Amino acid sequence: MTNKRKLPIVLLATTLISFTTPFMGSAVNIALPMIARDFSMTALSLSWVASAFLLAASITLVPLGRLADIYGRKIFFRGGSVIFALSSLLCIWSQTESFFIAMRVVQGIGGAMIFSTGTVMLVFAWIIGDQSLTNENSAFLIVSAKLIFGILAITCMAGVFASLARGRVHKQ
Repeated sequence: MTNKRKLPIVLLATTLISFTTPFMGSAVNIALPMIARDFSMTALSLSWVASAFLLAASITLVPLGRLADIYGRKIFFRGGSVIFALSSLLCIWSQTESFFIAMRVVQGIGGAMIFSTGTVMLVFAWIIGDQSLTNENSAFLIVSAKLIFGILAITCMAGVFASLARGRVHKQ
């Protein structure tokens, strides 16, 4: 059971962690030219960089959501966060294109664990914290705003990061 004091913590945790899933899913698209250059990828291999994440997340989203309902959402949310973070670090340190694509698959699975549980955890925390219909709608509004903000911010932030990385690569 979630009391009213835990609502801001649940809101902050689910919002911040859930923001990273669509961010990483889309931000890589902006960095594709640099990834292609760094790994000397063909167009076919490069298409797998973006597709691997989306396929893995799409395929595992519903089964992982059901398993989270059975075994506990908090466990899956935390586990997905750890898997997502570790696979993101391994993407950074990957030396081969096949390992990079494999880590994108693992990232997609971790992202599905986060995405299938984060929104549900937030909504249930909000409803249990206060039984009024207005607050249930507030939870949905917060979730929607989080996703819209994430999608809008992705392009700007990823472009800035890619430009900064490009400047460092060319200076070396």
